[in-house]
Amino acid sequence: MDNRLKQQINFMVEAIEKGFRELLTDLVNKAREKGNLK
Repeated sequence: MDNRLKQQINFMVEAIEKGFRELLTDLVNKAREKGNLK
């Protein structure tokens, strides 16, 4: 596997992880606003 491909895959994985974390944080905040979580 060449380096450029590895870099692209790493970049995609990082982007997905970041997006997933932001999504989870958003869901938690919305649940807190509704009073489901304390």
